[in-house]
Amino acid sequence: MRQVRKKIWTKNAIAQTSKDSPRSLKVKKKKERKMGEELGERITTETLRKIASNEEYAENEMLCVAEYLIDLYEYDAEAHFGLVVSDEPAQCGELDKLKELDVRKEPFFLIYSKAARHWVCLAVTYLHNSVVVLYKDSLGVQIPHTLRDAIGNCLQSETVRFESHRGTEQNDENSSGPICLRNLQVLMKGLKSDTIKVPLVEKFQKVRFCTQYGVQNVKREFRLWLQKYLLGGLEALCAELCSDPDYPSFRDEVGLFLDDCSRLLRETYLLSSAYTGLLKSEAKEKQQDPRHETDYKTMKAMKDARSAFYRNQEVSRSIKSDENDFVDIDDGHRVYNLDIQERRVLYMR
Repeated sequence: MRQVRKKIWTKNAIAQTSKDSPRSLKVKKKKERKMGEELGERITTETLRKIASNEEYAENEMLCVAEYLIDLYEYDAEAHFGLVVSDEPAQCGELDKLKELDVRKEPFFLIYSKAARHWVCLAVTYLHNSVVVLYKDSLGVQIPHTLRDAIGNCLQSETVRFESHRGTEQNDENSSGPICLRNLQVLMKGLKSDTIKVPLVEKFQKVRFCTQYGVQNVKREFRLWLQKYLLGGLEALCAELCSDPDYPSFRDEVGLFLDDCSRLLRETYLLSSAYTGLLKSEAKEKQQDPRHETDYKTMKAMKDARSAFYRNQEVSRSIKSDENDFVDIDDGHRVYNLDIQERRVLYMR
């Protein structure tokens, strides 16, 4: 769905923006594709675990969710977003994007890490003949002077007004990451709509941001977003595979391969303890050790034991009635942990 939405948006952008040259459009598509590839590589099992944990988010977790939001609200990560972890933001190249971006037409968003890894966010937009910086710290603190001066130096030709939201929503030491990202979503969504933008800026102090009570739900939602993102990439890959002319033959080969796998799994795991017991007893009668002997007699003993295994009434009954290969439909127990004697007792009950 995300890929479809992106394609539709790209087509609309091409139709509405006749000034864009083919080369510039090609660069835009390349940037979108690159961001998607980087995000897909950045999301790992550890990332998903940490997203939903009680640990404070690190830079990787912040970037993963932020890039997902950028894609969701159709911003350009290269132009509209930056993440700063330095104590000297003026020395960071992320803020140089403000010099190249026309904030009168497009907003800019920033995630900033204060001392001791406390995450805050801000948005730079334009309203009523001045640039407005909307700053949100979940502890209700004003924007740091170093960050304020760095932004001001990038916008020297503009009249800049700084608005720091005074609400305090965080009451622990490790929730600033998810709260910051949810607040970033509020800013991105609000500034995307001209209808919401004006009241968002004019009544910034009355905006309701993420609270401590909603943190756990936010974390679960973020993890679900990233999981869906990965599945979306898999769906796109499957769609591309299905459109390949050689797909039908490939599908048939995969089907045969999966059938073989199912047969091997059935023979390997279904009533494996019973199979092992029959195999050992058959080999013992012939005075062979199946663990060490590989001669003809041992192989013959193994083959006979396998045949006896499948001829057994209880085994045949399980295989016949078991559609799931591993679960006994009659009693709900997993079959491969039971031997023949145990199963007989169960069926007699």
